[in-house]
Amino acid sequence: MTMDAFVDQNVSIIDFLKTNVKSVEECNLYQRDRDINVDEHAAYLLDNLNVIDELNCFLHIKNNLITNKEWNVFFKKWIAMEINQNLRSLELDYSKLDKFRNRVLHDIPHKVVSEEVSRIVPCRYHKAQKINGGIDIRRIDGKTATFFVLRSRLEESFFMSIY
Repeated sequence: MTMDAFVDQNVSIIDFLKTNVKSVEECNLYQRDRDINVDEHAAYLLDNLNVIDELNCFLHIKNNLITNKEWNVFFKKWIAMEINQNLRSLELDYSKLDKFRNRVLHDIPHKVVSEEVSRIVPCRYHKAQKINGGIDIRRIDGKTATFFVLRSRLEESFFMSIY
């Protein structure tokens, strides 16, 4: 869904989806115009749609993802498995891992893995990715959620992989 394509109709579109679609395998959220604030609509969509496997969020969060109340609530619910324990992958166009750890994970037990440690984790499109470091959270179902940043020439993306 391109969140800024029909901003005035976002709530109606989300309500329609909520009524007619209980879940989706993959959810991709996009935004073209950085100046349009779609934070609340994106949070509303994620509160009302069960994403089963993969969430890719390429939004320009206006209120700073880490300090935005709606996103903080979303992440804490997700990490606590109150949203969907089968969701395997999260990608965000955001790379402030330290702020994420300090503000969102401050009251959730986690382990910071050294950048010297290389690991292979499952990523989007069911492909494995070699990563260095990251943040691990052991979930109550025994799976591990790993947060990490992947850097390319053009951008840095913030991912979460569950395995």
